[in-house]
Amino acid sequence: MIIMESQDTDPHAPNAFEQKKRDFFRRLALSLRPTLNIHKALGLWKADNRDRHGFRNVTEHCLVEVPRCRVLAEHLRLPDAVRKKLDEAAILHDAWKQQEILLARQASEQGTSIWAAFARASEEFRAFLVEQHVDPDVIELTGGIGHLSLKTVESLLEKHCTPLEEAMLILHYVDDISRNSDWVAPATIQSATQQKVNALDLRMDACKERPLYRQLDIEGNAHLGEGTYAAVLRVGHAVEAKLSHLIRLKSGKSIPPVNLPEWIDTEVRTAIETGSE
Repeated sequence: MIIMESQDTDPHAPNAFEQKKRDFFRRLALSLRPTLNIHKALGLWKADNRDRHGFRNVTEHCLVEVPRCRVLAEHLRLPDAVRKKLDEAAILHDAWKQQEILLARQASEQGTSIWAAFARASEEFRAFLVEQHVDPDVIELTGGIGHLSLKTVESLLEKHCTPLEEAMLILHYVDDISRNSDWVAPATIQSATQQKVNALDLRMDACKERPLYRQLDIEGNAHLGEGTYAAVLRVGHAVEAKLSHLIRLKSGKSIPPVNLPEWIDTEVRTAIETGSE
């Protein structure tokens, strides 16, 4: 499993960091094996007709989110019990992806609501996790990602959050900035507006280019009063600002919100280099 492959890797030469990275994620996967077994049970590691790798990339994506969540959990000083639940939720959050995509594709082919298809998949996933006796707090955290969670997440922005609510903000944000299993894209100056944009902006732009998500974006107007990805972006940046504020309060570090994704990955790189998890 190659996770977050560096762009400058020479495939013909040994690379110390790449080896450390593979070892880091191998240890991480082993430490979370009981939860990862749900991925296996759901068939995410089997080849399918579209891709010989099947949905194995979903597991890589979920694994990548764990150290990102841990960086924020550490700097927000979350209790160990909540951090453990956050780890499990990060591993599980996309475990129903195969079923979700199948329902969305069926809706697209039949000309029915993509939004409703995602909502149905979310309900099915929650029921499945209950059947698997997953901790109710972990189930709540897994429901804190994506467009269906926007109203819940937005309600947390102006209140003093519990540690579990802060964990939900963390997972929501990390999932917003995580594209596949790649390192986050660096912040850049947008030529049209001369404004600095970061991984959150760039990921939402990429989502809107995918056919299934274009329709979902349009349907957001009926549910959110604005395009789905405009709402995701607006709430995502508000979460980003709140997390930056909480880091400053609890850890004394001042991280400009727009720089938060790259700062998180810098911390992850340090953990890989030092072998700390």
